[in-house]
Amino acid sequence: MFAAIVRLCLPESQVFLTARAYARIREESRGRRTHGLHRTKIFLNETKKMLRRHWILCIYAVVFMSGFNFLSHGSQDLFPTYIQISKGFSAHDATTMTIIGFCGAIMGGAVSGAISQYIGRRLSMILFVLLGALFIPLWILPNSFAGLAVGIMGGCKAPYKNVLSVFVGGKLALSTRS
Repeated sequence: MFAAIVRLCLPESQVFLTARAYARIREESRGRRTHGLHRTKIFLNETKKMLRRHWILCIYAVVFMSGFNFLSHGSQDLFPTYIQISKGFSAHDATTMTIIGFCGAIMGGAVSGAISQYIGRRLSMILFVLLGALFIPLWILPNSFAGLAVGIMGGCKAPYKNVLSVFVGGKLALSTRS
């Protein structure tokens, strides 16, 4: 809610305003109507064309994103319950470990984003998924707060998500342009 209010108070960028004006002039010069309903029909028709042409890539993107979603949310959402029930920690300790995990996510996101600039998105995703898999034993073996906190900080939070969103978005954008 706060972000929406802040967004309402900020003006549009000059680049956006110029692009919107250019698009409006281009549409009017082609004799197209530019009201909302017509734009919606154009969008839906172009989406149908894209799905007919690139349906395999769309299925790939859905399966790929679902896998990464299960990877991250399966750990983020279930970890507090897991350590309370299986390891016998209190709700306060579970909350503290989850906060530590989110701090790990912030650091992991910055590190993975920087590394992906040098070694590429695909290799970054593969490396960070494998790195996350190495932390799985740190969820199962330790019974101490410190051991589990290290496990949640290193393995639970998905540093590869920064790389992932750019990868999938880039693949779909590139495929629809061709």
